[in-house]
Formats: sequence, C-alpha cells, structure tokens
Amino acid sequence: MRKGKWFWVGVVSLLFCFFASFGSSTQGASVQVLTLQGQLDGSQVSLLQRGLKKAAKQGDKAVVLNLALQGDDIRAAQTLNSIIRASSVPTIAYVTMDAGSRMNTIAALSCRHIVMSPQSRLGGAKQDSLEDATRPQWNELAQALATLTGRNAQVAMALVDNQVAYPPYSAQGMFLRLTADQAKTLSISEGTAKTLVDALHLFSLDNLPVYYETQTWSDRLSGVLQNDYIHVIIVVLIALTILVEIKMAGIGIGVITAIVIGGILFCFGVEPEYADIRTFMAFVVGILCLMLELVIPGVGIFGVMGICLLYGSLFFFFGATVHAIYILAIGSVVAAVLFYIILRRLPKTSITAELILHEREFGDVEYATNVDNHRYLGMTGVSVTTLKPVGMIKINGELLEAVTRTMVIEKKRPVRVIRLEGNRLVVAEII
Repeated sequence: MRKGKWFWVGVVSLLFCFFASFGSSTQGASVQVLTLQGQLDGSQVSLLQRGLKKAAKQGDKAVVLNLALQGDDIRAAQTLNSIIRASSVPTIAYVTMDAGSRMNTIAALSCRHIVMSPQSRLGGAKQDSLEDATRPQWNELAQALATLTGRNAQVAMALVDNQVAYPPYSAQGMFLRLTADQAKTLSISEGTAKTLVDALHLFSLDNLPVYYETQTWSDRLSGVLQNDYIHVIIVVLIALTILVEIKMAGIGIGVITAIVIGGILFCFGVEPEYADIRTFMAFVVGILCLMLELVIPGVGIFGVMGICLLYGSLFFFFGATVHAIYILAIGSVVAAVLFYIILRRLPKTSITAELILHEREFGDVEYATNVDNHRYLGMTGVSVTTLKPVGMIKINGELLEAVTRTMVIEKKRPVRVIRLEGNRLVVAEII
C-alpha cells in the first residue's frame, strides 16, 4: 500500500514539472509593440530602453517599432542606434508614414527587419538642400548599419546624405526617398503591409499575443530631466546648495540636497551610455571632499579634488561633449550671481543671522578684524555660533572668528584660545 502511495506521488510530481516547464517555455511567446513618433526626446529613449529590457526578460519573440520619427539630430540618432543594436530580441521596424527625416531612417536601418506600409516612404530630410557639419557622421552611421544588417551600403548612404547619388532613383544633391515597393526591390525592406497584423504575418508571428508598451511617469520624468534648460537649472541648484552649505559652516542640509538632486539626475536624466554607477559615486565623493575641506580648512587638496570630481561627473552626466561644458559654465555663472544676491539679502532675517557667518556688528559688540590676535592666546570666552569647525566667539565683548580642531562646539559654550594658525584663533571647549 505504501509503495502504491509513493508511486502516485512520483507521477503527480512528474506531471507538475512537465506542465511547469511547458508554461515557462510559452510564457514569453508574445510580441511587444513600441511607438516612436515626433521628435525623439528623453521620454521616448527611456521607453525604448525599458521596453527592450522587458522584452528580453520575458523572452518575447520580437519587438515591433512603430516608426514615425522627426528630426535630424545626429547625437540622438547615435543614441537610438546603440540602444536598438544592443537588443537581444529581434527588432522589426514598421514604417507607417512619410516622415522625411534622417532620424526615422536610422531607426529603421538599426532594426533587424524593415516592413513598410503602402503609403510610407523611407529616407530624406525636410529640406533636400540640407548641408551641415554632421553630414559625414550620418553617412558613416548609415554605411555601418548597412554592413551589419546585410543591406546595400550605397542605398543606405543615399537615404541620409544628399551628396550621395543612386541612379536612377536619386541624383546628387537630392536625398533618396524610397517608396514601399522601391525599398522591397532594393532589399532594404522585407515587404509591404497595410496593418501591423499583416507585418507580423510576414514573419509568422501573427498567431502570437501582441501587447503595447506605453510611456510611464518615469519615462516622462526622464524626458523632462534630459532637457538642456533643465540641465542648467540642475547645475545651478547643486552649486547653490553647496555654496550655501559652505557659508553655513556645514549644517548638512546642503550636502543631502545636492546628493538627492544628483541621484534623481542619475536615475532619470542621464542618457543610457553615460549612466555608470562609478560616475555617480565620483559625484558623491566630490561633494564629500568639499565638505571635508570645511573640517580641515587650509589644506586645499580636498577642495581641488572635490571640484574636479563634482564637475567631472556632471560633465559625463550631460554627455561628455563641448555642449556639456557650456551647460556647466552657464549654470555655474548663474549660481554665483544668485549666491551673491542671497548673501546680500538672506542674512537680514533673524533665523539665518545665527546660521550664516558674515562680517557685521552684533548690536554694541565690536567685531575685531585686521588685528594681531596673539594677545588672545590663553584667554577665555563664549561661542556665539556653533563652530563646525568655523564660527564666532566673544571675548571681552569683542566678536571674533575662530575654529575648532577637535569636535563641534555648540553656541553659548565656554571656550579657550589654545593656539594661533597664522592669524586665526584655534579654540577648545572648556569642560
């Protein structure tokens, strides 16, 4: 009886394993559709990257890119190409209209397969006379893609370069613009399809479930954060928070705020090829080095390291181009101007007067400046502000700037001048 019991347990276990393996093997038997249209922005780049990762994770049979892109930004086209080419899932470009843009052409050529609707065209730009410094880059990119995908390189170059002729379809000075039939004749596309189902039928995929991947809030946030104007604002905010932190002698809020802003930028506002965790770590270490310079003033090395790491990481966040330098320069200048305005106005409030170190009279108390401080050696006084490590102390009615080398000294604590560093008073708390 017991043998029979274990026999049925074994049979049930085998059946369970069989159906489990069958279910897992068919779970990813679907087709994903991504729609890319209009100007390629950060939100669409994020959607594309996320969709391709999801398709690979689920084991989808193919990803269809429904293409109607505008624009002629070579840098964006290179980013788009690198994302599509990195996909482990077969990609099918479905060209549905006459976009008349090199961006749409590169997106299609980057895919493993191309299918066109009857009314669509591939190739060209908004102006046939378009000439710019990026023309060789478009030419090189199209040629490389044609070589990788086994398409005619001369045709591919003529689609994006009006200086490349392809008789009898186009002459020099005119972009090659292929109809659906011409693209099939020249082996650029695999065929013509009126609908998406017809396009999938060409690859025997029309019997599989189809799902559409759409933009999420994170994709839209990425689109906002990858805007150049937003990049300038981010530089301003980061620089301002650090400058205010330094002025307030390191209360911690500025450091946390700057790191949070940098973290949001890294997660949502950095193009995929520059989203390296090591760059973000350099950003964090740079801020910490600047704060360490406050604790160990006069050394200088931490300040220099902090600035280099901070601006170096932001340079890579923004694409590591000359354009990124412009963003950093403009943002830094704006931050400096705003910081000057803050210094002129903020200390007038009662709350910030105790936090911010500034040269000003405290009522009838004289603030001693430009004097020989040797006479204060060994004298005792009281801290007026918190010393972290720099702050203000009062000795015999005089307001003096001092620094502590041991630990933070809270305000209204008795202190003693223990030595001078140059003309700076070094104090210790009297316990």
